[in-house]
Amino acid sequence: MNFFYGSNGSGKTTISKLLANPNNYPSCTVKWKSNNKLKTLVYNEDFVQKYFYNRDVLNGIYTMGEGAKEIEEEIKRKNDEINKINEEILNLTEVKKEKENKELEIDNNFKEICWKKGYNKFQNVFPDFFTGYRNNKNKFKEKILEEYRKRSEGPVPNQNEIMSKYNIIYSNNVQKIDFLPNFNQSNLTNIKILEENQTILQTAIVGKKDINISKIIEKLCNHDWVKQGKEYYDNNFDENRGVYICPFCQQDTSDEFRMQLEEYFDETFTNQMKELENYIDNYKIVTDGIQKYFQEILSKQNQYLEEKIIP
Repeated sequence: MNFFYGSNGSGKTTISKLLANPNNYPSCTVKWKSNNKLKTLVYNEDFVQKYFYNRDVLNGIYTMGEGAKEIEEEIKRKNDEINKINEEILNLTEVKKEKENKELEIDNNFKEICWKKGYNKFQNVFPDFFTGYRNNKNKFKEKILEEYRKRSEGPVPNQNEIMSKYNIIYSNNVQKIDFLPNFNQSNLTNIKILEENQTILQTAIVGKKDINISKIIEKLCNHDWVKQGKEYYDNNFDENRGVYICPFCQQDTSDEFRMQLEEYFDETFTNQMKELENYIDNYKIVTDGIQKYFQEILSKQNQYLEEKIIP
């Protein structure tokens, strides 16, 4: 350990800086005995600034070690941030309190308006309306807000309209009206099924085309007439002579004619007709159910139901 003594300006500080950082002084050279360079630690003002940090809060207390100054500065910066955040919290708390007081003031004003323009104005006009809300301004205000939230779009009824409903509801001659029956869900399901399965309605149901008799039937467009006549034809058999007789002209028919008639109304035709008949039956079931539902409603004799026939 070496100490440098000397008067002010004699070069003590300059020599110490050179020994601490020779590279900062390229024009100077430090020679070591036997060229054996030793680890040099110089205690001067630079060392004090670098390794000792004099805290502002606690004078005379020092923190030693490399990096202590940066740590203390970081602590001070964080404390400043905390103080700033606490100040912001305090300001926001005051703002929150002001908002709450303002909200309370608005609520009280609204409550007074409801009581003045609602209860005081109409308590003698619609006395039964206010049952359970007299002498309770807050409850009356909450009821108004509740009804406001449940309101539907449309014009607000005037006092005369309200009075008309009031007289109905609170009349001494009030009669109980039966509930309307619910629409059967199965009807809705069947309607949907009919709507989704209309293929048979879009199908042209005709007989087989590649036989001679089909040409005359298609030309005359009398499929239904021939189909109905076939039912009579099948029952018009002369057992004595073993022939089928035409139900319209009463003439004997040949076996070939009968074969063509049978072939014309083949299995495809028969299946399509059955499918159409099933569709018609299901349609009738649905329509009968709907008619029964509305007949049941009309049978209630409800004066508030208006029966109209839609052309």
